[in-house]
Order: sequence, then structure tokens, then C-alpha cells
Amino acid sequence: MSIELKISAIPPYLWRIHRGSSLDAKWRKLRNRILERDDYTCRACGIKSFKYMEVHHINGDHQDNREENLATLCPICHAVHHIGITGIHRRGIIVVSRLPQVDIIRLTRTYALFHGNSFQLLKKMHAIGFIEKYGNHRDLAALADRIHMGWTPPDEYKLYPFPERFKIFRYWKENLHLFDEERREMESKYPQLFGENR
Repeated sequence: MSIELKISAIPPYLWRIHRGSSLDAKWRKLRNRILERDDYTCRACGIKSFKYMEVHHINGDHQDNREENLATLCPICHAVHHIGITGIHRRGIIVVSRLPQVDIIRLTRTYALFHGNSFQLLKKMHAIGFIEKYGNHRDLAALADRIHMGWTPPDEYKLYPFPERFKIFRYWKENLHLFDEERREMESKYPQLFGENR
């Protein structure tokens, strides 16, 4: 089963807050079981990686640890479901587009890893009409059906470095083979974005 990507914010009262307790040991064991069940593959974008994958609570309730409520997601797809914390940690940028959210994630990641930074891609996407706006927008409600999140690697936010994000990005850069299929698919599907960078 695939997980639909749509920007959402989970109310803080549903967050898993029992850090440092015996629940953490139970959670780690359950988390590992879910990662193995899903073959370390993101159920939204399809990326497979044995490091830095996360487990998502599908219904948003971090107290509901039934296995059918848990799914493996990559950090970027997981961030889409937690847009509040994503904003706090500056892990993404809001874009208004009719493209599917999963394509925007895959495009921004492909571009950042293989072709340059994701802000260059967003400028190109805007110039050819793939996205209407990008950045921070105050009136999001009227645009809700077209609002998506694009990924920005940590080196693009030099003022607010988060060590964990640098580790993930560095790991991905050292293991580009994990993204070869995604890169080929995105370059084939959207050649106008990549033609001059090949």
C-alpha cells in the first residue's frame, strides 16, 4: 500500500513524547520490525535505504502503535506529514503547483543530489510554469489543493544548520546509487528541467 503525500500538521498533543523511558525500547523494537516489513523502502516515493528511514503514524496519532497504522517513509516524505516541525527545522520550502507532491519531492531531491541546488530547480520550474509560487505564503488556505513541499538540502540553509540533516545528506551524497532509478525517471519525465545539466 502506498502512502499519499499531502501537507499536514499533527497536533502536538498527539506527538510521541515518552523519550528516555521504557517505551523508547519498545518503540525501537517495533520501529525495526516495521522497517524490515517494508524492506526499508519509503511507501510514498519508493526510495530504499538501510539508513535514515523513518516510521510514520498513518492516522497522525503517535500513541497508536498498531502495525497497520505504521509505515516506512524517507525523511523528506515524512516531513511532508509534519509541516509544522519541518518549518521549525527549515527542512523544506512551500511551493504552489499542480504537480503531484511525490514528484516535487523526487525532483527536488534528484536536482539537489545530481545537478545543483534545489532553489535553482524551483526557479526553473517557476519559469516554465510547473510551479506558480514558491517561498513563504500567508494565504495558504485558498491554495490548499495545490500546496506542496519541496526539499532543500542542509547546505542551502547555512544560517540554521541541523547536524542530523547534514548526516543524512552526506550519506545520500556518498550513496548516489540509491537514487539512480529515481534520477532516470525524473530526467525522463521532466526533460525540460534537466536538459542542460546532463
